[in-house]
Amino acid sequence: MATNLQRIHYSRTVAPTIEPLSLDEALRHLQIGNIGDNDYIQGLIKVAREVTENATGRALMSSTWLAVCEDWPSNFRQELIVAPVNAISHVKYYADGSDTLTTVSASNYTFSSAVSPATLTFDDDFAFPSLANRPDAVQITFTAGATTTAAVPPTLKHALRILVRHYWDNPEAVANGKTEDLPFGLRHLLESNRVSGWVV
Repeated sequence: MATNLQRIHYSRTVAPTIEPLSLDEALRHLQIGNIGDNDYIQGLIKVAREVTENATGRALMSSTWLAVCEDWPSNFRQELIVAPVNAISHVKYYADGSDTLTTVSASNYTFSSAVSPATLTFDDDFAFPSLANRPDAVQITFTAGATTTAAVPPTLKHALRILVRHYWDNPEAVANGKTEDLPFGLRHLLESNRVSGWVV
């Protein structure tokens, strides 16, 4: 999805169970009332969320993510540039000569979400094990995103409304997976909310 300077690759492993924009909110913004095409509009909401997340590096609703890289951080600290990170589930690695993941004890690292990006810091006395030569040798599983729709930033909820309207008016953009030619105001909303270090 995106890569930071330390070649960390991010992917979502468990999708959110609710969308940040309700069907009623979308219908009000479209000003069309309930026309019986709810499944299609709910699909537009999902597309709008995914486009917003891809453009900003922000998980809008609570979901599970996996960050993988080929080596340990060089300064004992690893930034996680998906935001907002709520918790680290576990850190695992493939040891040299092994094809089985080993879990790092949580007592060997601390997690801080008080800073942005959130930071995983290994203890100074933690002896980093030798790793297998593979791009996913180190794996960090974490949860990120708002736990309630009310906690989603208003600017991003408005971006979702604009996107839903844009795709409603331009259905071929959805059918062909296009994200270019977005309104200037929408681009500004997305870019102003982009997580530092996130690569689109």
